[in-house]
Amino acid sequence: MGFGAFFLPGKLCRVLTQTANLLSAIRFVLAAVSIAAFMVGDRRPEILGPIALVASISDFVDGRVARRMGSVDGFGRWLDGVADMPLWLPLSHARRQQERFRSMYQS
Repeated sequence: MGFGAFFLPGKLCRVLTQTANLLSAIRFVLAAVSIAAFMVGDRRPEILGPIALVASISDFVDGRVARRMGSVDGFGRWLDGVADMPLWLPLSHARRQQERFRSMYQS
């Protein structure tokens, strides 16, 4: 029985305790952290860089893990795509803001 079994109901518990889906679900936590940092105005690379790195690794590995473990399913494909959106939107916006800021002071 996985760690999530104590906190999640029935079928959701079985789905999320699959390793690949957990890797995708981690990106939701990373998204919350990046959005919180973004909202308080902390857009430093030291904060957002490690979040983006861990998210990229998770995104790169989750599909490979699912195929390797034979646990590829529709939910995992959906979760992978949905988990990317709330994470990459604030990070890409912060990157655009950083480039705009640099261009203002380099001219």
